[in-house]
Amino acid sequence: MSGFGRTGKWFALDHWDVVPDIMTLAKGISCAYVPMGAAVVRQHIGDRFKEQFFSHGATNAAHALGCAAALAVIPIYQEDNLIDNSHKMGAYLLEKALELQDKHPCVGDVRGLGLFVGLELVKNKKTREPIMPVEAKIRPGMNPKLEVAKKLGELGMIAMAANPSNIIALAPALIVTKDEIDEGIAIMDKALEVADSYAEY
Repeated sequence: MSGFGRTGKWFALDHWDVVPDIMTLAKGISCAYVPMGAAVVRQHIGDRFKEQFFSHGATNAAHALGCAAALAVIPIYQEDNLIDNSHKMGAYLLEKALELQDKHPCVGDVRGLGLFVGLELVKNKKTREPIMPVEAKIRPGMNPKLEVAKKLGELGMIAMAANPSNIIALAPALIVTKDEIDEGIAIMDKALEVADSYAEY
């Protein structure tokens, strides 16, 4: 989820000049049009497999459709400057999300990189007590985060709110504009009012 421009660089590790020995890729490699994944290794590791064959099977290995999608999508990231747009619009998204934190008692923290920003919902900003226990996702009863997700849906927006944590993830498309971010933040502003009623002022 943090690759192919999502964080404002090609891969999240690029923010810290990390050079991995092995990196697994998926989703963004084909822009999620079709399922596709890959494992990338440094030269010295790849060379080892030339000497000692690694026998394994994968039902969809080197699937022609997945490979064709990846080969079509990767140049578009470059030609349309999508990584740069993610960097610029991500800074704007973070700025607008921080405004939501200032306004809403239910937003205890905002963090993110590029177009991958999380709003952490809390019961109390000072203690950072989560707005609900993690097990609330699997048990019946109060679930303010899902109430926010429902309100977002009613207002015409989808955000990643189904995960079991207290984080609502904002991850718009890499082609997003400032106007679209403003529209999304305005919708989120209204939806967060639902969770504000569960927060301690």
